[in-house]
Order: sequence, then structure tokens, then C-alpha cells
Amino acid sequence: MGLFHRAPGGDRVDLVGHSQGGLVPLFYINHLGGESKIGTMIGVAPATNGISAYGMLNFLAAHSQAKDAVGNVIPAVDDGTAGSALVTETGEGGMTRPGVEYATVSSRHDLVVQLSESQLPPGPNVSNVVVQEFCPEDLTNHGTMVHDDITLRIVRNLLDPATAVAPACHPVAPLP
Repeated sequence: MGLFHRAPGGDRVDLVGHSQGGLVPLFYINHLGGESKIGTMIGVAPATNGISAYGMLNFLAAHSQAKDAVGNVIPAVDDGTAGSALVTETGEGGMTRPGVEYATVSSRHDLVVQLSESQLPPGPNVSNVVVQEFCPEDLTNHGTMVHDDITLRIVRNLLDPATAVAPACHPVAPLP
């Protein structure tokens, strides 16, 4: 997962998770009682709706031997594939719950999780943010988002809107 944050005197924590660490908190909130314990949940390049790897994972899922071979090497692929049992169960009853603030922070240059795979359905307690809306020169991708100062500033702003500061835009290469 990543960062846990508790406001002074608060009875809820905020969660920030990357990739599949952005999907797992949704399951916790939706099915394990987390709705009353989480204030804000932010997914950075989250696999919210499961990933397809541009259709490759769906192809593998349709061929059990190939799926099992990949799943043995990378178990997260089984859970994180679009249409998997985990993704389906997580979304039962809707992906969000009242009383929790949600945000996704995604990049148009992410080759692992596409925007449509990461974003939550629109709602009064949902913000779907794309890094390039703040800085078109930021070419951050799936692996580099957790090191990108612009992405970090966006996350900090979402966690504490009262102290929000505009990200300083500058070119960011899509390199690890």
C-alpha cells in the first residue's frame, strides 16, 4: 500500500496506495468494514477496474494454461486482471461508499494501467485526477509516478486541500 495518515484528533485514517495497492483498499472499504475507518482513499495509478494490459491479460485469462503460468510467476496478475474475482467482488454494491473521499491520480503515459482502468465512477466524493492536466510536460508512467514530485504534490493537495499548493510544472522523462 503506502502512506497512512491520521489527522490530529481524527478517528479515521487516510490511505494512499499505488497500482494494486490502490485496488486493495477499495475491497477493505467495501467489504471489510473500512467504510467507517477511512477518511480519504487515494489510488496512484490504481488498478481500480482491473487491468487488461491492452487486451493481453484478457487473452491469457481465456487460456487456462497460460493464465496459470503467468499467475504462478506474478500472482497479482490473477487478482488484478479486469473481470477477475477480486475486481468483480470489490465492485459489488458500487465502487464507492458515502462518507469516504476518493481520488485517483493517473497518467496518460502509464503503459500498465490505462485511464479507464484506474478511474472511479463520477460522484460527489470522487476526484479523478490526471497528472498531465496540471503539467503536460510530465511524462511520468506507472513505475515513476511514486517518485514524481508533481504527482506527490497532487497527492498532498488531495490529502490536505486547505494547504494546497499548485504543482511546479517541469519536464519529467518517463525513466525509472
